[in-house]
Amino acid sequence: MYTTRLGATASGTTEYLSQHNIRGNTIPKNGLKVSSVGFGSFRITSEQPLHKVSLLRALKSGVNLIDTSGHFGDGKSEKLIGESLKEAFQEGNIQRENVVVMTKAGYIPSLADANIPVSQYARVTKTAGHSIHPDFLKQQITSSLERLGLDKIDIFMLNNPERILQSQDKIISKSTLYQQIAVAFESLDEEVREGRIGGYGICSNAMGLPGSIEHLSLMELFKNCGSKFSDNFLAVQSPFNLFEKEIIFPTDRDTISLAQEAQKHNLFVVGNRPLMAIANGEIRLLANSSAGVDLSAESLMSQLSDLFQRLDSLEDSLIEDFTFIEDTFASKFVWCQVLFQMTTLHCITLTMVSGLD
Repeated sequence: MYTTRLGATASGTTEYLSQHNIRGNTIPKNGLKVSSVGFGSFRITSEQPLHKVSLLRALKSGVNLIDTSGHFGDGKSEKLIGESLKEAFQEGNIQRENVVVMTKAGYIPSLADANIPVSQYARVTKTAGHSIHPDFLKQQITSSLERLGLDKIDIFMLNNPERILQSQDKIISKSTLYQQIAVAFESLDEEVREGRIGGYGICSNAMGLPGSIEHLSLMELFKNCGSKFSDNFLAVQSPFNLFEKEIIFPTDRDTISLAQEAQKHNLFVVGNRPLMAIANGEIRLLANSSAGVDLSAESLMSQLSDLFQRLDSLEDSLIEDFTFIEDTFASKFVWCQVLFQMTTLHCITLTMVSGLD
């Protein structure tokens, strides 16, 4: 198996983006610089050759953030990423220190197939569970590293720990969950010391939604177990799209946003679900289906480039109207500008990144 003892470095990531003239944002606590558009991998699989082509093309074009999870495709997403990175490293198109690999753990899609003690997970449906127990996380990191063909994960996320509140076999309060997160972070600090991960964070669908019964408050998290946090806590991830904007624009303007609270603690904010939203209890696709459309790749890219260029102009006008937003956040509202620059990538799926540098 191809392995490397290296992880992403501040100098390596900065140099890579400068070579490709790609807009980037800096992770405050470790200085890693990542492209403003990352490669999301929810549905990619090693069984689909086009997915590897897309990832390799993205890497060659300057995209240096890859976002995945151990349960995506039952591990096939990580396997595809590992195969693609191995090929890119061997061809010399990118070095390990240039690329930031982020993966997650928490979901247990099938309890019947998982050899996990009952005490280490919460049953959230008849067949599925959720866990952030240190032993479970250790095993998940080991499996992810094997599939990725790496010796180090740059950012390891607890994936939607609020789902544990849905437990059907035990009563778990929010205060208990905060304590469990603190214990998980302590175990991840040890993983950092061992060199298996570069740092960690939380991916949460509810962290930016104060009105949700599953809301995890970053403020309360620090208040309840702040003494157990360290500089290894690097980032938070939450949905951000045309419908789900609460991480920057809270429904109640008197409420501090997740982005603002994260900035106070030097945490990097990563947005996910840019092309799909869950709004009013419905899944809304924010991309047109290609069914029935017979366009060549060149024609499609030409049309996309033209549309993004026009939207880029509208975006500039829109920002001028956001007089109530701090420049720090308004300057990050540049999706169309970035997508216009990236229309030659032919990426399957994207993860939008909002940096707080």
